[in-house]
Amino acid sequence: MTSSAPSRPPSRLAEACPGDVGVIVSLLLNRLTLQPGEAAYLATGIIHAHLRGLCLEVMVSSDNVLRAGLTTKHIDAPGLVRCLEEGTSRAARVEPMVFNYSTDVFSPCGDFALSVTQSSPADPAGVVLPATGARLLVCTGGEVALVNRRDEVLRLGRGEVAYADGTDGEPAGRRHRRDRAGVRPRPRRPRSASSTCCDTDRARLRGV
Repeated sequence: MTSSAPSRPPSRLAEACPGDVGVIVSLLLNRLTLQPGEAAYLATGIIHAHLRGLCLEVMVSSDNVLRAGLTTKHIDAPGLVRCLEEGTSRAARVEPMVFNYSTDVFSPCGDFALSVTQSSPADPAGVVLPATGARLLVCTGGEVALVNRRDEVLRLGRGEVAYADGTDGEPAGRRHRRDRAGVRPRPRRPRSASSTCCDTDRARLRGV
């Protein structure tokens, strides 16, 4: 159970989901409060819930995502019991590794990673993003210009996504100032994979 703000007491959950067994289950979970920029890792088979706030959840491909409660969607109770791990567990905070001074890389296991990069006017040449094969680049604020090893330039605005693979090398990202008469080309739509980019006065870059 994670939350970026104080969680609602069971009575509030009961009001939102009357008669739902998940209200009782919530009393058995450990609560973890995450601050902006923090991350936590949960292994497979661990029941969990996100209560409040905005977060990005990254996971490997799966065909057995099972719901335990607090939802109007289908609940496969027998399947859930078969997949749950026994014993006590806690959500583990993930400490990032620093890449090139400007990127925090969260890599709790070998299946995926999330990187968060910030670029500012103090970096006129841009900042180099980690080269990790196939990845998604997401701009979470402001505008950013991406440059690959072939000197191709792609500009992204907040909420826009691009796909990069091994042929792009280590893309560089820099804060982009758009001319009044300038026109931003549409980004390539993602084909698959994971990674991120982004921010306002300090273009912030995120990677999954």
